[in-house]
Amino acid sequence: MKCLVVGNADSIYIKSLIEKTMLAYNDRVSVLSKNNKIYSDYYDQNGVSVIKEKYSDGKLGTLLCGIKNLKAFKGKYDTISFHFITNRSLIMIPAAKLLGKRVFVSYWGSDILREKKGSFLAKAVLKLVDGITVINSEMLKKFHLLYGRKFDKKIHMIDFGSDTIDCMKKMTASEDQIRNKYNIENNKVIISVGYNSSEEQQHLKVLEKIALLPDDKKKNIHLILRITYGSGSEEYKNKIKELTKKTGCTYSFFESYLSEDEISEITKITDIFIHAQTTDAQSATMCEHLYCKCLVLNPKWIRYKELENKVFYLSFKDFDEMFEMLKYNISKKEVNGLYDRMNSNSEVIFEICSWETYIPKWRKLYLLDY
Repeated sequence: MKCLVVGNADSIYIKSLIEKTMLAYNDRVSVLSKNNKIYSDYYDQNGVSVIKEKYSDGKLGTLLCGIKNLKAFKGKYDTISFHFITNRSLIMIPAAKLLGKRVFVSYWGSDILREKKGSFLAKAVLKLVDGITVINSEMLKKFHLLYGRKFDKKIHMIDFGSDTIDCMKKMTASEDQIRNKYNIENNKVIISVGYNSSEEQQHLKVLEKIALLPDDKKKNIHLILRITYGSGSEEYKNKIKELTKKTGCTYSFFESYLSEDEISEITKITDIFIHAQTTDAQSATMCEHLYCKCLVLNPKWIRYKELENKVFYLSFKDFDEMFEMLKYNISKKEVNGLYDRMNSNSEVIFEICSWETYIPKWRKLYLLDY
């Protein structure tokens, strides 16, 4: 099968989708992307052609992108799949459908959850595609709210698997060995705040509460801030650093690209993960921490129906409640009174998040075999 993927070539999800569901079946793959830095060597070594997307800023540039990228769709592709849906990708879909056999769109989360109303453009273009994917029931509910049920025959609920969880399953290093590697004392309680640099992660509100903890608790805490990815400006990142340094806790900032092994290691040694993002479809990072038996604090304004009543985590209604939950649960995970419930998360999360679950579903979609 000859496949074209339209999306961010630097995304681990795009790279993994290609690796697990296309290259593993000897498909010939191209990617249309404006970015190609992180995995360029991988694509070169595996015969994946990355085509530079032609685009311009502004409404006119967006409007013309379908014409500008017309040549990219002339490869006689069996499938053309668009990932993370924007007006720019919607405008390219007619050209893709004209020149390709099967065309699919995949919503990732914020691309649909933050929409206030269904756009006229999407309503018109979605009629052309062969399949639409959302990753969970919350996104499906929002899709129905925006566009009704006239596309139901085309909609499929398919998530991405987690390379990190698959990597974690194979890890042999102990937590003490990993802590030593990153120069974190063995007696420290490791708290991870957020998972990228975006302001939507609300790092500052979380850090302000951590700073209010009693000194005897703070001296036992080591904070981990992963501000590698995301849309956070340098100004915002500097605010995170300044406030972290004022908390009275020890800390580690991760600002450069992290490999799957490094993400797995950092997640494995985390005792408490605080997730306070404003909106989210399903946090793969949250699931990775649940798999590693961390105590997860998740806001009530973000609900994961696929996880509710299946795994254990704590939910807070506001940052004051988060503070109280944190204050009474500052301990290494294996001595936390809730550890038995946290421990039971691993098996459930692996079933929900492993690529083993989703590869057959993506293959059936792209082959229209359902």
